Amino acid sequence: MSIEISLGVVWVIIDYNIIYLLGLSYMMLQFILHNWGDDDCIKVLKNCKKALHENGKVLIYELVMHPNGRWAQMMDMTMLTQFESGMERTEQQWRTLITAAGFSSINFIELNPEHWLIEVSN
Repeated sequence: MSIEISLGVVWVIIDYNIIYLLGLSYMMLQFILHNWGDDDCIKVLKNCKKALHENGKVLIYELVMHPNGRWAQMMDMTMLTQFESGMERTEQQWRTLITAAGFSSINFIELNPEHWLIEVSN
């Protein structure tokens, strides 16, 4: 585990299988979950949920595949070749995954046509 504190933000690199911090207001996962299959992502998200304050949020920055989106489809093929179970996901696949981890509020914020911030909370 590595911790750096700057500008009032605590940056932490952790093993998502173990909870090191509790009572967090926010967690950010940037291009983490696309490396893993659904079962592992659900495990990561459940552990994030345990670490959050009751009103906390997980911010997920990932690609969201669209039917005509070439970039995400190309990245999906790349993920399949470089990771055992990594993949890019559609909005519905993200919703299914996040709901399976026990989150009830999901908000998709489009940053550009394929990069999204997915805000999830209890």
